[in-house]
Amino acid sequence: MEKLADSLFVAALRKLMMRERENYPEAQPQDYYKLLYQSLLGARHLFARGDEVLRHLEGEADEADPSGPLTTNITLHSPILRVHLGPWVSRRYSLERLAEAFLEGCSRHESLWAKPFSLRVEVLKSLLLAPPFLFPPEEIEPWVETLRENGFPPLHHSLPMVSKYRLRYRIIPWSIFRKRFPDLVGRLG
Repeated sequence: MEKLADSLFVAALRKLMMRERENYPEAQPQDYYKLLYQSLLGARHLFARGDEVLRHLEGEADEADPSGPLTTNITLHSPILRVHLGPWVSRRYSLERLAEAFLEGCSRHESLWAKPFSLRVEVLKSLLLAPPFLFPPEEIEPWVETLRENGFPPLHHSLPMVSKYRLRYRIIPWSIFRKRFPDLVGRLG
């Protein structure tokens, strides 16, 4: 049964990474790591006050690309979404409501597949070294070792991802999105 779960995880992660590569060809290893981290652990590493979250949202929304999808499904196991700030604001949805949903989600999401996270990072490493990604082993192996030594911390997106795609989003578990924005659920693609 464990081998089946492992093979399902590898297939799901590869599919998610392929979709990320298709949408963001400039993605770097740290972007795929961030994708893995967020899909399994959500935003639980962020503990901020509501006024801080809203202030950050307002600042980032001005820099966000208004084109593209409202949400991106980054589910590996427990359903979770990226809610993109540019499309959110361009459609005049409430940043206050988004901040509240984000805060609720910070403490609520963790996939059963998250444990042990170190093994999940090993799967990520093997996929980064394989086609079609083919990142150089002399870069990936020491980088993963540094992640391990630092306790697998959350990371920011790489500079190419931030500058080229102007990614600004919040991670919200599907259950919270569905509860807080029932009027938007039917509009998601």
